Amino acid sequence: MIDEKKKPIKYWYMDLKSEKPTVHEISREEIETLKPNAVLSCSDKTIFNLFTGSTGPEMAYMRGLLKVEGSMGAALKLKSLLELSATLKL
Repeated sequence: MIDEKKKPIKYWYMDLKSEKPTVHEISREEIETLKPNAVLSCSDKTIFNLFTGSTGPEMAYMRGLLKVEGSMGAALKLKSLLELSATLKL
């Protein structure tokens, strides 16, 4: 997938079921192997804006900046994760 500036859209894998949750970038091909509940795809700028709070996940979705495949219920949990990340001091 390509964003509005002709840059490849990144795929991020969030494993929230493991003892130690992880987030990392993956390829589109790895998605087929991992079989996640939901696939969220967006540009680097969008993921940055989501995690810094500049853009909410609902607004990014409505503007077409965030694509969702699979379980919308699982995807909606992103908001809780983003709210939690805003409280962390990294």
